[in-house]
Amino acid sequence: GVPVRRVARIPGGFRAETARGTLTAGRVVFATNAYTGAVARGLAPDLRRGLVPVTTHMIATEELPEGLARRVLPANPGVSETRRVISHYRLSPDGRRLLFGGRASFFPLDERRTSALLHRALLARFPQLRGLRVTHGWGGRVAMTIDRLPHLGGGEGRYFVAGCQGSGVTMMTYLGHSLAEKILSGASDPVNAYDDGLPPHHPLYDGTPWFMPVLGSWYQLLDARERRAA
Repeated sequence: GVPVRRVARIPGGFRAETARGTLTAGRVVFATNAYTGAVARGLAPDLRRGLVPVTTHMIATEELPEGLARRVLPANPGVSETRRVISHYRLSPDGRRLLFGGRASFFPLDERRTSALLHRALLARFPQLRGLRVTHGWGGRVAMTIDRLPHLGGGEGRYFVAGCQGSGVTMMTYLGHSLAEKILSGASDPVNAYDDGLPPHHPLYDGTPWFMPVLGSWYQLLDARERRAA
Protein backbone atom coordinates (compact mmCIF):
# COMPACT_ATOMS: atom_id res chain seq x y z
CA GLY A 1 0.00 0.00 0.00
CA VAL A 2 0.96 3.60 -0.59
CA PRO A 3 0.28 6.10 2.22
CA VAL A 4 -1.96 9.05 1.39
CA ARG A 5 -0.54 12.23 2.88
CA ARG A 6 -3.30 14.68 2.06
CA VAL A 7 -6.72 14.78 0.42
CA ALA A 8 -8.10 18.08 -0.84
CA ARG A 9 -11.27 19.08 -2.64
CA ILE A 10 -10.72 20.50 -6.13
CA PRO A 11 -13.15 21.57 -8.86
CA GLY A 12 -14.93 18.44 -10.04
CA GLY A 13 -13.63 16.13 -7.34
CA PHE A 14 -10.66 15.49 -5.07
CA ARG A 15 -6.88 15.35 -5.20
CA ALA A 16 -4.99 12.76 -3.14
CA GLU A 17 -1.30 13.33 -2.53
CA THR A 18 0.55 10.07 -1.90
CA ALA A 19 4.13 9.07 -1.24
CA ARG A 20 4.44 8.08 -4.91
CA GLY A 21 2.51 10.79 -6.71
CA THR A 22 -0.82 12.58 -6.99
CA LEU A 23 -4.18 11.10 -7.94
CA THR A 24 -7.46 12.77 -8.81
CA ALA A 25 -10.93 11.28 -8.47
CA GLY A 26 -14.54 12.35 -8.58
CA ARG A 27 -15.28 10.65 -5.27
CA VAL A 28 -13.24 9.57 -2.25
CA VAL A 29 -13.88 6.83 0.31
CA PHE A 30 -12.26 6.89 3.74
CA ALA A 31 -11.90 3.17 4.49
CA THR A 32 -8.95 3.66 6.83
CA ASN A 33 -10.82 2.37 9.91
CA ALA A 34 -8.43 2.17 12.91
CA TYR A 35 -5.70 3.89 10.87
CA THR A 36 -7.73 7.02 10.20
CA GLY A 37 -5.45 9.95 10.92
CA ALA A 38 -4.90 13.56 10.02
CA VAL A 39 -5.51 12.82 6.33
CA ALA A 40 -9.26 12.81 7.03
CA ARG A 41 -9.27 16.27 8.58
CA GLY A 42 -11.07 18.91 6.59
CA LEU A 43 -13.08 16.36 4.62
CA ALA A 44 -14.22 14.08 7.43
CA PRO A 45 -13.14 16.00 10.55
CA ASP A 46 -15.26 14.04 13.01
CA LEU A 47 -14.53 10.52 11.71
CA ARG A 48 -11.30 10.11 13.68
CA ARG A 49 -12.97 11.38 16.86
CA GLY A 50 -15.59 8.64 16.59
CA LEU A 51 -13.11 5.76 16.29
CA VAL A 52 -11.06 4.22 19.10
CA PRO A 53 -8.09 2.26 17.70
CA VAL A 54 -7.29 -0.82 19.79
CA THR A 55 -4.22 -2.96 19.17
CA THR A 56 -4.81 -6.68 18.84
CA HIS A 57 -2.29 -9.49 18.40
CA MET A 58 -2.08 -13.04 17.08
CA ILE A 59 0.26 -15.97 17.54
CA ALA A 60 0.65 -19.30 15.78
CA THR A 61 2.11 -22.40 17.39
CA GLU A 62 4.49 -24.80 15.76
CA GLU A 63 2.84 -27.80 14.09
CA LEU A 64 0.90 -29.89 16.60
CA PRO A 65 1.66 -33.62 16.96
CA GLU A 66 -0.69 -35.83 14.99
CA GLY A 67 -4.02 -36.23 16.75
CA LEU A 68 -3.47 -33.43 19.28
CA ALA A 69 -5.18 -30.77 17.18
CA ARG A 70 -8.29 -32.93 16.92
CA ARG A 71 -8.36 -33.38 20.69
CA VAL A 72 -7.93 -29.65 21.33
CA LEU A 73 -10.65 -28.45 18.93
CA PRO A 74 -12.46 -31.57 17.66
CA ALA A 75 -14.74 -29.83 15.16
CA ASN A 76 -12.30 -26.97 14.44
CA PRO A 77 -14.72 -24.17 15.36
CA GLY A 78 -13.74 -20.53 15.32
CA VAL A 79 -14.02 -19.55 18.99
CA SER A 80 -14.54 -16.01 20.29
CA GLU A 81 -15.00 -15.52 24.02
CA THR A 82 -17.63 -13.33 25.66
CA ARG A 83 -15.43 -11.58 28.22
CA ARG A 84 -14.76 -7.86 28.09
CA VAL A 85 -11.17 -8.51 27.01
CA ILE A 86 -11.69 -11.39 24.64
CA SER A 87 -9.46 -14.07 23.21
CA HIS A 88 -10.23 -15.90 19.99
CA TYR A 89 -8.73 -19.02 18.46
CA ARG A 90 -9.02 -21.71 15.82
CA LEU A 91 -6.84 -24.16 13.96
CA SER A 92 -4.96 -23.06 10.87
CA PRO A 93 -6.56 -23.96 7.51
CA ASP A 94 -4.34 -27.05 7.24
CA GLY A 95 -5.31 -28.10 10.78
CA ARG A 96 -1.71 -28.31 11.96
CA ARG A 97 -1.28 -25.19 14.10
CA LEU A 98 -3.34 -23.36 16.70
CA LEU A 99 -3.95 -19.69 15.93
CA PHE A 100 -4.62 -17.64 19.06
CA GLY A 101 -5.37 -13.94 19.31
CA GLY A 102 -6.59 -11.21 21.61
CA ARG A 103 -5.75 -7.99 23.39
CA ALA A 104 -2.35 -8.96 24.78
CA SER A 105 -1.73 -5.60 26.42
CA PHE A 106 -3.14 -2.09 26.54
CA PHE A 107 0.37 -0.67 26.92
CA PRO A 108 2.91 -0.35 24.08
CA LEU A 109 4.96 -3.57 23.90
CA ASP A 110 7.09 -5.21 21.23
CA GLU A 111 5.93 -8.32 19.39
CA ARG A 112 8.15 -10.64 21.43
CA ARG A 113 6.52 -9.52 24.68
CA THR A 114 2.95 -9.58 23.36
CA SER A 115 3.53 -13.05 21.91
CA ALA A 116 4.71 -14.24 25.33
CA LEU A 117 1.57 -12.83 26.98
CA LEU A 118 -0.69 -14.50 24.43
CA HIS A 119 1.21 -17.77 24.83
CA ARG A 120 0.52 -17.65 28.57
CA ALA A 121 -3.18 -17.02 27.90
CA LEU A 122 -3.23 -19.92 25.42
CA LEU A 123 -1.74 -22.32 27.98
CA ALA A 124 -4.31 -21.24 30.57
CA ARG A 125 -6.98 -22.56 28.21
CA PHE A 126 -5.06 -25.49 26.70
CA PRO A 127 -2.54 -26.77 29.28
CA GLN A 128 -2.00 -29.88 27.15
CA LEU A 129 -0.10 -27.66 24.69
CA ARG A 130 2.62 -26.87 27.23
CA GLY A 131 6.00 -27.39 25.61
CA LEU A 132 4.90 -26.34 22.12
CA ARG A 133 6.70 -23.30 20.76
CA VAL A 134 5.19 -20.15 19.26
CA THR A 135 6.66 -19.68 15.79
CA HIS A 136 4.82 -16.58 14.54
CA GLY A 137 3.46 -13.42 16.12
CA TRP A 138 1.91 -10.30 14.61
CA GLY A 139 -0.48 -7.50 15.43
CA GLY A 140 -2.50 -4.57 14.17
CA ARG A 141 -5.30 -2.20 15.06
CA VAL A 142 -9.06 -2.63 15.07
CA ALA A 143 -11.56 0.22 15.34
CA MET A 144 -14.08 0.40 18.15
CA THR A 145 -16.92 2.91 18.48
CA ILE A 146 -18.72 4.33 21.50
CA ASP A 147 -22.01 2.69 20.52
CA ARG A 148 -20.19 -0.55 19.51
CA LEU A 149 -21.70 -0.47 16.03
CA PRO A 150 -20.13 0.00 12.59
CA HIS A 151 -21.07 3.08 10.59
CA LEU A 152 -21.10 4.09 6.95
CA GLY A 153 -22.35 7.12 5.11
CA GLY A 154 -21.36 10.29 3.35
CA GLY A 155 -22.35 12.43 0.42
CA GLU A 156 -21.15 15.19 -1.91
CA GLY A 157 -18.42 12.91 -3.20
CA ARG A 158 -16.92 11.89 0.15
CA TYR A 159 -17.84 8.66 1.92
CA PHE A 160 -16.67 6.53 4.82
CA VAL A 161 -17.09 3.11 6.39
CA ALA A 162 -15.53 2.17 9.74
CA GLY A 163 -15.87 0.71 13.21
CA CYS A 164 -16.34 -3.07 12.99
CA GLN A 165 -15.31 -3.79 16.60
CA GLY A 166 -12.71 -6.34 15.54
CA SER A 167 -15.04 -8.27 13.21
CA GLY A 168 -14.08 -6.52 10.00
CA VAL A 169 -13.25 -9.64 7.99
CA THR A 170 -16.93 -10.49 7.82
CA MET A 171 -18.55 -7.08 8.34
CA MET A 172 -16.47 -5.12 5.83
CA THR A 173 -17.42 -7.50 3.03
CA TYR A 174 -21.05 -6.61 3.60
CA LEU A 175 -20.49 -2.93 4.39
CA GLY A 176 -18.22 -2.43 1.39
CA HIS A 177 -20.92 -3.79 -0.91
CA SER A 178 -23.52 -1.57 0.76
CA LEU A 179 -21.35 1.53 0.42
CA ALA A 180 -20.73 0.76 -3.26
CA GLU A 181 -24.49 0.59 -3.78
CA LYS A 182 -24.91 3.95 -2.06
CA ILE A 183 -22.24 5.61 -4.18
CA LEU A 184 -23.38 4.18 -7.50
CA SER A 185 -27.05 4.89 -6.92
CA GLY A 186 -26.46 8.41 -5.64
CA ALA A 187 -29.37 7.89 -3.25
CA SER A 188 -29.54 9.96 -0.08
CA ASP A 189 -31.71 7.41 1.73
CA PRO A 190 -29.94 4.92 4.05
CA VAL A 191 -28.91 1.68 2.35
CA ASN A 192 -29.00 -0.32 5.60
CA ALA A 193 -29.24 0.07 9.37
CA TYR A 194 -25.59 1.13 9.67
CA ASP A 195 -25.98 4.03 7.24
CA ASP A 196 -26.73 6.58 9.94
CA GLY A 197 -23.93 9.13 9.78
CA LEU A 198 -20.64 9.54 11.59
CA PRO A 199 -19.97 7.48 14.73
CA PRO A 200 -20.85 9.30 17.97
CA HIS A 201 -17.95 10.84 19.84
CA HIS A 202 -17.21 12.12 23.33
CA PRO A 203 -16.31 15.80 23.81
CA LEU A 204 -13.12 14.85 25.69
CA TYR A 205 -11.87 12.51 22.96
CA ASP A 206 -9.89 13.85 19.99
CA GLY A 207 -8.94 10.56 18.33
CA THR A 208 -5.99 9.70 20.58
CA PRO A 209 -6.96 6.80 22.91
CA TRP A 210 -5.17 8.13 25.99
CA PHE A 211 -7.61 6.30 28.28
CA MET A 212 -7.10 2.76 26.94
CA PRO A 213 -4.43 1.62 29.46
CA VAL A 214 -6.72 2.53 32.37
CA LEU A 215 -9.93 1.25 30.77
CA GLY A 216 -8.32 -1.96 29.51
CA SER A 217 -6.77 -2.70 32.90
CA TRP A 218 -10.15 -2.15 34.56
CA TYR A 219 -11.82 -4.57 32.15
CA GLN A 220 -9.12 -7.15 32.82
CA LEU A 221 -9.71 -6.77 36.56
CA LEU A 222 -13.47 -7.28 36.15
CA ASP A 223 -12.90 -10.37 33.99
CA ALA A 224 -10.50 -11.85 36.55
CA ARG A 225 -12.94 -11.23 39.39
CA GLU A 226 -15.76 -12.94 37.50
CA ARG A 227 -13.55 -15.94 36.69
CA ARG A 228 -12.71 -16.37 40.37
CA ALA A 229 -16.39 -16.15 41.32
CA ALA A 230 -17.48 -18.69 38.70
